[in-house]
Amino acid sequence: MKPKQLLIVYFSQTGHTEAMARAIGEGARSVEGVDVLVKAADATANDDLLAADGIVLGSPTWFRLPAWPLKRVIDESIAIYRQLAGRVGGAFTSTGTFVDGVTCLRALKDALEEHRIQMVGKGVVAIGAPDEE
Repeated sequence: MKPKQLLIVYFSQTGHTEAMARAIGEGARSVEGVDVLVKAADATANDDLLAADGIVLGSPTWFRLPAWPLKRVIDESIAIYRQLAGRVGGAFTSTGTFVDGVTCLRALKDALEEHRIQMVGKGVVAIGAPDEE
């Protein structure tokens, strides 16, 4: 049986969101039958999204919304969004305040839902630098 491909796409300015992406990737690698690819937003193309069975989006919170480099990936995927239907996904954000982070997480979840990607879990919000939890 072919392993499932999980793509974790992130943008990070301070390193906090990248640390979260790598931690999520480590956890996912412990699941048998799952190959994990952690990729920066600026290195991600529509072909990467199409190759994935699951897509996780991560961004710092900028003015309560995802940062532009990750939003670019979302916006450019409009050309293929129908082809992404049926996949599973997740979202995470690093933020200064919980309320702003929840708003950003909602925007990421909305983007997944618009692509007909089924959100798994509630998502993750880290205030400041992520800790071990």
